[in-house]
Amino acid sequence: MNGKKIFEVFELLQELTRGKEIVISDYAAKKEISERTLRRYFEDLRSFFGEHSIIQTARGSYTSINKEFFNHALLPSVEDKIEIEHLIDLLHIINPGFTNELPSMHRKVDNKIQKELTQVFLIKGSPSETLPSQETFDTLKKAIKGRRYCDIVYEKELLSDVKPLKIIYCKGNWSLAILHEHEPSNNGFRFIRVGFIDSITLQAKTFNKDTYSENFVCNAQSFFEGYKIPSYEAIVAIPPYLEKFFRQKSFSRTQKILGTLPNGWIKISYQITSNDFILMLARRWFPDMIILEPKEAREEINAMIEKYQDNKAQFFNEPLDD
Repeated sequence: MNGKKIFEVFELLQELTRGKEIVISDYAAKKEISERTLRRYFEDLRSFFGEHSIIQTARGSYTSINKEFFNHALLPSVEDKIEIEHLIDLLHIINPGFTNELPSMHRKVDNKIQKELTQVFLIKGSPSETLPSQETFDTLKKAIKGRRYCDIVYEKELLSDVKPLKIIYCKGNWSLAILHEHEPSNNGFRFIRVGFIDSITLQAKTFNKDTYSENFVCNAQSFFEGYKIPSYEAIVAIPPYLEKFFRQKSFSRTQKILGTLPNGWIKISYQITSNDFILMLARRWFPDMIILEPKEAREEINAMIEKYQDNKAQFFNEPLDD
C-alpha cells in the first residue's frame, strides 16, 4: 500500500469511527478520488475487518455497524499509551520545555505532566537561541525528506549545490549538517547554524542517500569531528583532584585513562580527527588540563593564551612581555 492510499484509507476509517454515513459520490468528490477507488477501499476494509464491519444503508450510503469497531485500529493499545506517557515524562525531565523549541506545528505542551514533574525534578539546560523562522524549518524539512540540492545564503555567503543531511538541536542551538562539494576543507562536510541562514532555494535535482554520511552525522560526538579523515592520538594531563570527573564521565567514546605521570598528574588519551576537539576540551578545563600531544594543538592553545593576554592589556594597561 503506497503512502497516499494509506492516508486516504486512514481518513476513511476516521469517518466510520465517528459514525458518519458516507455517500460514495459526495465523499469521492470531497476527497478528490474516483468513486471506483473509494469502493475498492471499502472492499479492502471488509476484507480486513470482516464482511459485516461495514453495511450499506437503504439510502445507498455506507456506515459502520458499531462506531467503536475500528477504534483498536486507530488508537494505541494500553501498553502503547503507557510507553508514550513514559516517553513524554523522559523528554520533559531531560529537556524541560523542549516543546517550546519545536516548530509550531509540533508544539503541544502537556501542562499536567509538566506540573507533576516540576514538583520533583529541576534540570538546568543550556540557554536557547532565538527560534529560526517557520519558513526556514519547512524548507529544510522538504529538502531533507526529498533529498534535494539547495542553494543556501549563509552569513551573506552563497553555498551552492548543498546536500542538507539533518537538522540538529544541541545545547540550545539549531544546526544543519551539510555536504558542500565546493568546500575544500573537511571533505565538504560542515555544520552550519540554522539561525544564521539568510535564505534557502530548493533545486529540482536530487541526490542519493549516503549511508556513510547518515551514520557519521548520527554518531558524531562533537561538531569538530573530521569527515572521512583518519583519527590520531591526542594525550592530555589533568591534576589528581579532577580524576574522579573523568572516571565518572567519558567526554569521548575513545577516552582512555592511561595512568599516573611522575608528577602525580593523570594521563588521558583520545582518538581525534581534528585538533578542534582537544582544544575545546582544554578550554573547558582551563587551566587544569595540559595538552601533551599533538604538538600543534599545544601550540594553538599557547597562542590562544597569548591572544587573551593581548586583549586584556587593552583594558588594564598592563605592559606586554618583550
